[in-house]
Amino acid sequence: MSRLLKRCFNKSCMVLIMAGLYLLNSAAVSQAAAVLVTDPADWEAMVSDIELFTTISENIALADELASQPGMNAQLGPILTFQSTKTGLSRGFFVETLQEGAGFTFNESEGGVTQISFQDALSVGDINGWEDDDWQLSLLDGASMMAFAVEIRSARFGPGEAMTLYSGSEPVGSVDLNSLPNIGDENYFIGLISDVPFDRVSFDEDPDGDDIGIADFRFANVLPSEIEAVVDIKPDTINLKSRGRYVTAYIELPEGYSVEEIDRSTVVISGIEGDIIDPALHTVGPWQIGDYDQDGNADLMVKFDRQELIPLLKVTDKTITVSGELTDGTQFTGMDKSRIIKPKKKICFSRKYGHLFKKWNVR
Repeated sequence: MSRLLKRCFNKSCMVLIMAGLYLLNSAAVSQAAAVLVTDPADWEAMVSDIELFTTISENIALADELASQPGMNAQLGPILTFQSTKTGLSRGFFVETLQEGAGFTFNESEGGVTQISFQDALSVGDINGWEDDDWQLSLLDGASMMAFAVEIRSARFGPGEAMTLYSGSEPVGSVDLNSLPNIGDENYFIGLISDVPFDRVSFDEDPDGDDIGIADFRFANVLPSEIEAVVDIKPDTINLKSRGRYVTAYIELPEGYSVEEIDRSTVVISGIEGDIIDPALHTVGPWQIGDYDQDGNADLMVKFDRQELIPLLKVTDKTITVSGELTDGTQFTGMDKSRIIKPKKKICFSRKYGHLFKKWNVR
């Protein structure tokens, strides 16, 4: 199977499967443009380009505000800034506490012993102090996020506790954490997925007496979406005995997308009668953007080698599928009905000579 087709099939199926999984098997709450996924494997299967920042001592020491690696119960202050040039990530970011007077503590401990939940984690304030553990993470530079995840440890979520996504100053989505089960102090994987870009995540905790640790930030994009294109294959009738050079496809995209964004190197005939072609048939020859059917919508005209296509066709075939990608990774697929013929031999007699001849009807 070609790489494009594997990617189209695997990603499309995985998105559908995982969407069902989080609805059925994990806690998922959708508000506005955000979805909450609490299973790490589910979240990872639904996103792409994951970048992980682990909150170990060596990485926390990369903060602009620190001069050395923090030790047990280290008081770090209310804001930690991580430049992409230091972390090696594609995005710079900073985290900050939102409760007045509170600051981050690393490897929070009581009696000189770090609790498991707070090991390699940041907490707001100190144990039994600053119980309203509000915090937020904001991007400094790099591309906006479409997905984010964090571990929230030793938490008991109550009414009003939520995480909100922002683009600039505008909220673009929110998830209610009160829906998550509370059985003592739990460690949670909180995975957020948005259908619009965001650059800030805010955590609003109810001041209910629990102390939380936050650990291991994950930044990601979402899997490219797939859109349905309108495809018109010419000629409408393909003769298996034809010696013609090309088969032409006209591709129109739905509203909101431009054919100028199509990456022509990805355009292929990917299937015949629902069966996948491996390898797919790539375009050849000239291309053009115009309005072939004069419906007011631009289309992309591409051509395929007819002599390469004909051996893949049978008279019983009725549909040809064309697939490709836009420059942003969005995939498209469209199909058109075609009539496939293979002329029968015709027998005729020459009146003059009475000889038997065989003729083919070839278009």
